[in-house]
Amino acid sequence: MIMNLFNLKIWGVEREVFDGKASLLKLKAVDGELEILAGHIPYINALSSGKIEFQKEDGHKIVLHADSGFIKVEKNNRVYVFIQTPICVS
Repeated sequence: MIMNLFNLKIWGVEREVFDGKASLLKLKAVDGELEILAGHIPYINALSSGKIEFQKEDGHKIVLHADSGFIKVEKNNRVYVFIQTPICVS
């Protein structure tokens, strides 16, 4: 099975949290829940406090909790997430 992947970088205030390929990203923006897949349109938004869940290239799911932040999706399959106080839940 071939998965469509995108480049995902997640940064906390003090360190990089993740830099790799992902097939899915779910998080909470100020205006509602988001699900990002490969090929998503360019997008910028502020994030609300809540769960950030993503699936790595190997299928492993990671769940974080963050107080706030923002997301930027670029047209070249690059997604950047900047968050305050990331806490790993799983």
